[in-house]
Amino acid sequence: MSNIEEPSRRILWVDDEIEFLRAHIFFLEDHGWIVDKATNGHDALSMALRENYDVVLLDEQMAGIDGLTTLQRLKKSNPLLFVVMVTKSEEEHVMEEAIGRNIDGYLTKPVNPAQIVSLCRSLFNTRSLQTHHQTSRYVRQYAENKARIMGPVQPADWEQIHLRLSQWDLDLAANGSEGLRETHNGQKEDTENTFLHYVETRWYGWMGRERQKPNFVSELMNRKFVPRLKTGKAPILLVLSGLRTDQWLAMQSLLEGMFEVKVEHQWSLLPGIPEVSRLCMFGGALQKILAAEKPEWCWPSPDKLRDPSLLSGLLQRSLNLGENDIDVRVAVTCEQGRDLSRRADGLGSAKMTTVLFEFAQMSWEMRSSQRGDVDPLPLTGEDHRNAARMLLAHAGIFHLLRRLQREEREVIITAETGSTVVDEAIEVFCSDDQPHGFRVQFGKEISCDERHAFFLENPTSAALNPGRGPMALAKGRRFFTQPNKYQYYGTSHVGKLVTGGLSMSEILVPLCILTPR
Repeated sequence: MSNIEEPSRRILWVDDEIEFLRAHIFFLEDHGWIVDKATNGHDALSMALRENYDVVLLDEQMAGIDGLTTLQRLKKSNPLLFVVMVTKSEEEHVMEEAIGRNIDGYLTKPVNPAQIVSLCRSLFNTRSLQTHHQTSRYVRQYAENKARIMGPVQPADWEQIHLRLSQWDLDLAANGSEGLRETHNGQKEDTENTFLHYVETRWYGWMGRERQKPNFVSELMNRKFVPRLKTGKAPILLVLSGLRTDQWLAMQSLLEGMFEVKVEHQWSLLPGIPEVSRLCMFGGALQKILAAEKPEWCWPSPDKLRDPSLLSGLLQRSLNLGENDIDVRVAVTCEQGRDLSRRADGLGSAKMTTVLFEFAQMSWEMRSSQRGDVDPLPLTGEDHRNAARMLLAHAGIFHLLRRLQREEREVIITAETGSTVVDEAIEVFCSDDQPHGFRVQFGKEISCDERHAFFLENPTSAALNPGRGPMALAKGRRFFTQPNKYQYYGTSHVGKLVTGGLSMSEILVPLCILTPR
């Protein structure tokens, strides 16, 4: 680390028992951090106003001004200040309130000094990315992305581009000029259009015999779990249905105090609905193969694909395990998620343990309860990222992960499909005897603007069971509405987070490997 950068690596540690933390402070100082100390919220607030700290480590339970109140006042005086809550409380409401007040990290006592160093380094690196020559960095990466997609691009290139763009979504929302945000939105739109063309021209080949394929969700079990099962150390699988990469990045800092995090990607299938993407991920094969093997696997309803017994049967097939070797839990509502986290004793005792959270549905539920009769739909990507952070506590996910970290269990977090925020309604004409969705329409008589939809006219060649016939998938940020309902749906559903269509955020799904610290 250069001498120019070193003085900016400053921590303020606030704890009313700071004298018992000397060993931790020495450890931080040995790793290059300058650590100032405060024993109460009043002193912390005055010191934070005088000094330019990178990170504040804040005890939740202090005499006088408590940690949550101090957090709120610190963030009000400096919204860009990184604040990490340190607590020994097991109560769910503490985590919920901390996230609601925009906490940047979360550590539980007793704290491991190495955890602190790792989390602070991660936050410091994020600060450097946000503030150090932001415009020049963006222009450089813009040029790199453009050069990459102009050449012979591979699936891994798209994964890297998507990860970069998602990270810029967060960085520019926190600390970016209006002009840079507009440039970023333009780059995302151009990149999205190129990606859509890339997928459309290759999809039938990927579903056939072409060898150079992305890592699809149907291969997850064979790639990530079968090898680990042979060693007897299979990770716990958490499926957060509908999770987007930018949402994960917004959540990640809250977990880095507990886990070492590695972010990869897998590719969802088309259409990105449970009857295809979830079925194939759990079953370890493409849909037309699974549908031919068992009648109950031929277009099962979304409700049926929340049935632990059906999901367990699919896992038995993909992992070659017995019924007693598999434990599947499902949480559809936030309350179910919290209840699951409270009753998690023994979770992970089976050879393969999977927990499915209906993440997108929970987000809708949470936003609706917060806003009552007011339109509950968050309208921006930032709103959806904030909702994802809140769901860590509201759905019991954080507390479940904390339990698994203490048990030193590796965890894989992913989704069977991502989601996208829609902002443009397009009219579609189709028969009424087939299922309808915001992002996918089935049937032979589909008609809409072909520039706005991807038509899978031959389901069998697209590795799908042909029972529902051809289908149309909305592209980009568009969603379908029937002509007689256009005036209502064309405006009331703008900003909704949906799945099923063709976009980068739906196809490129985060695959996060969490190793306990």
